[in-house]
Amino acid sequence: MRALARQVERLLSDNRSTAEAGCQQADLGREHLTPAALQDAQDGLRAQLLWVEGRLRKVQGRAQRRDEMLARRYARKPALKDLRKEHTALLRRRERVLEAQRTVLRQIGDAHAWMALEQDPRILVPLFAERKHRLPDGIGLAGPVDLARRAHASGKFLVIENDLTRCLGIGDLTIVFAQGHSGPPLSVEVKTQSHGGNAMNVHLVTVHSGGAHTSLHDEICRVLGLEDLATGETPPDSAKQTEELVSRTELLLAATEKSYPRLKGPSRHVWRRVGNVIARGYAEGSCVDLIERGVIVFASRATEGRLAPDTEAGLRDRFEEIGSPREYVQLSSADFLKNDAWSARVLPVALWPNVPSVARAALMSGDLLFACVMRKSVWVDAMRAEGLELIDSRGWELTGPAGSVHLDVIEVQKLALGVAFGGVSPQEIAGRIASSLRGGKEAGHP
Repeated sequence: MRALARQVERLLSDNRSTAEAGCQQADLGREHLTPAALQDAQDGLRAQLLWVEGRLRKVQGRAQRRDEMLARRYARKPALKDLRKEHTALLRRRERVLEAQRTVLRQIGDAHAWMALEQDPRILVPLFAERKHRLPDGIGLAGPVDLARRAHASGKFLVIENDLTRCLGIGDLTIVFAQGHSGPPLSVEVKTQSHGGNAMNVHLVTVHSGGAHTSLHDEICRVLGLEDLATGETPPDSAKQTEELVSRTELLLAATEKSYPRLKGPSRHVWRRVGNVIARGYAEGSCVDLIERGVIVFASRATEGRLAPDTEAGLRDRFEEIGSPREYVQLSSADFLKNDAWSARVLPVALWPNVPSVARAALMSGDLLFACVMRKSVWVDAMRAEGLELIDSRGWELTGPAGSVHLDVIEVQKLALGVAFGGVSPQEIAGRIASSLRGGKEAGHP
């Protein structure tokens, strides 16, 4: 059992060091995300993810046999029966820590994706789909990896391997030009067939819509010498993927090319306050701050993303400043790490500004917990203070004496989650919208 405990401690240490390395990579910024750098980073992520998922399969696959073996062992030696609970708890903890490492790795993949895709939720949300499966093996993995490496070797493209992220789930790869071009990314489903020995036939299944999108598609096919199956015959097993690619491409173009109000969400003032809370929580053990009316944030040392009971009890007194428990909602970094859908809507922890890299790494590994406690009515109250009425119906309809504006679902999700994880100030956003309406400008561009 001592060996098992040491193994768990080594895994926890690996989680911390992996998260720190990911944060240091993210700090280099978009300008350092070259094709060669992205390829190196994804090679490392993929190798470690394959290892941890293989370890999880092994641990989970032998769980029943292990439990039966332990039951027999402790039945033979009744004096040791008190150790059984401790032993079982350690085994379960090892599995949780392995799952946590998988999450850390995919968060780092999210950071690469956000940097490559302009840190824009309007691009990321249409390309999100939850992925429950583990990394494929054999030819199912070799095809996309080979294509990504060849594209990166050309120096012209950034290619995200979607299975290494939480935020991208449409197709196997997401491709953009490395520099000098704008426009929506290309989602690619890679069809690979074994062709004797180690040889492979690789084809693309894509959907493109004209303009910059077609230019990217044509260039990737030309540089790699590949055939696009979507322009010819689509194999029967590709029909479902092609249908999904069509649907999501239409959604992506609608979200990025149509003229929707787009609000500048993050507030430098809020991020400074949040950064200070997280840094002090990491250094001193705990820190709490009232960011603005109806919004409290705190950071505290944790164990695997859980607070000690006495720490949690002490924080409840501060929450009373914004109302009774029925009047507020709490969102934490632990919630963020468990909810893959949020990964396409708010910035990955590795990219949070004004937060020291060691503190971001601690949040990612579960050694530190950050949470935001806000009144459920915080947005209605902020809008009302500026003379605006908020009606929640397929987005937000905001109406005031000077006019009205509609915010679509993507903007609403970005703002709602942004209070907790995106440095968003409801008061600043409400003031900006009211000012824009009074000035006769679009709400998204005051």
